[in-house]
Amino acid sequence: MICLSVLLPAKINRILNILVGVIMTTMLMFLAYSVGWYFYKMYAVVESILTMVIVWFAWKWPEESNV
Repeated sequence: MICLSVLLPAKINRILNILVGVIMTTMLMFLAYSVGWYFYKMYAVVESILTMVIVWFAWKWPEESNV
């Protein structure tokens, strides 16, 4: 995703960041619910918070101006 963030145009990059972030957050929340070890639960919660921050930044990022 890091390489795609640099190479893709801004509009596609924004959509992909939101889509992948939502998918990752959903998977991590399922992992935090289903795994028994507390370390993995804590790790999944922290990582899901970080992916939600990425989605929020992608959602709020200003549109590219056509100068």
